[in-house]
Amino acid sequence: MKISNRMLIALLALILVLAAAAGAAIYFLMPGGTQVLVTVNGVEYGTYPLHTDATVVIGPEDGSWHNTLVIEDGKAYVSESDCDNQICVHTPALTEDTIGIIVCLPHGVAVELKE
Repeated sequence: MKISNRMLIALLALILVLAAAAGAAIYFLMPGGTQVLVTVNGVEYGTYPLHTDATVVIGPEDGSWHNTLVIEDGKAYVSESDCDNQICVHTPALTEDTIGIIVCLPHGVAVELKE
């Protein structure tokens, strides 16, 4: 059976359209895939869903320092820290529409979004 060039091009175009539609459906119908990744001194502390409200107190078991991470309404931000400079507290919230990272250098904490 011989396939003409037109049929081959039409088949490839159909495959591309279906693949694009499937990718768009997965992307738009599954918004809960974004995770908030927290590391302390480069070691993973925890991951939390961006679309599930939570409050996480980050710090060592001895309680010598802490950062409070709040995840609500699709945003993640540091609401409280006992560090001196408070840069992490004043850093804007992370959302799926922003690119960035929240860092608390005195405590070695980094908060970022991952798919």
